[in-house]
Amino acid sequence: MKLLECFLCCVSMCGCKDIVTRNVAFYPPRPQGYRIFRMGKSFKIILIDENSNIIHPISVPWIKVIVSTVTTLHKSVIPVVYFKNLYSEFTLLYAHGNSTDIGLMYNFISDLAMQLKVSILIFEYSGYGEATGKPSEQHMYSDIRAAYSFLINQEIEWKFIILYGQSIGSAAVCDLATKVQIAGVILHSPLASGLHFINDNPKKSAWYNAFPNIKKITLIKCPIFIMHGTEDTEIPHTHGEALVCEIKTPWPAWFPKAGHNDIEEKFRKIFLEKITEFLNKIAENKLGPIENSYGSIGLLSDAKKSISAEMESSKVAYTKIIPTNEVCNND
Repeated sequence: MKLLECFLCCVSMCGCKDIVTRNVAFYPPRPQGYRIFRMGKSFKIILIDENSNIIHPISVPWIKVIVSTVTTLHKSVIPVVYFKNLYSEFTLLYAHGNSTDIGLMYNFISDLAMQLKVSILIFEYSGYGEATGKPSEQHMYSDIRAAYSFLINQEIEWKFIILYGQSIGSAAVCDLATKVQIAGVILHSPLASGLHFINDNPKKSAWYNAFPNIKKITLIKCPIFIMHGTEDTEIPHTHGEALVCEIKTPWPAWFPKAGHNDIEEKFRKIFLEKITEFLNKIAENKLGPIENSYGSIGLLSDAKKSISAEMESSKVAYTKIIPTNEVCNND
């Protein structure tokens, strides 16, 4: 593993880090799950399956769907779809996972906006779906920044914006959260960093590290909720644990027997309940050392003293506990 890390360092020194990251980390779905057409001054999205058959979108009367495009700092033109809930103040800015796009996510996002009673803006990554440009780490960061600017232009105040990053989308969220004001962050099956896939405890300061969430999360000033499945084989839950260890006031939820992409399916009810709890706490401005029905999560220094976890009747473990010191070693 050390040899592979040394190789990555050498590749980065040669200026090839972005090329390696682009080919290893990004998998745009083929075929894509949608098409976008200009209709006068507006846009229309058509959802399609792998056989090019049209899929009918979920329609909710009190959610207005706005389809648009934005141009990023890297000159990519990316689609955004804004599910505007007419009866909500909060807006989630949703960074989706890998191997999917806003078409494949459309009906899930529409349902999520309805269930959580929020507005949601989902954006496309450069090189995915109908977006121009090429997928890369830096392009992803400029993609979410352009999506955030879209919300600001919609006159959404930062104190009502929650960033939601799933899988590789957690990298986009952690980067943006260090640069702009937002009300909160939700990380769903997040990665700690690229190096954490080959080294359980890499140096946080490694300059050649890709997607260094483990370093950026310490700079985020707003409340952070992390959820992870304990049977995740794509991004092991140890990544989520490592991130939790860096948060002063953690709010984690571990889902036993859940994998990388099925928390919201296997544990739909509790998945929605925990996000709602988090949003309610932000709305009440009570997110300090957290006290909830599952017990006090407390500060990191207290949490490290224990390595057990509670099991609720829903079979979801809500950690009052942060992982062991071995997981939380510093540089």
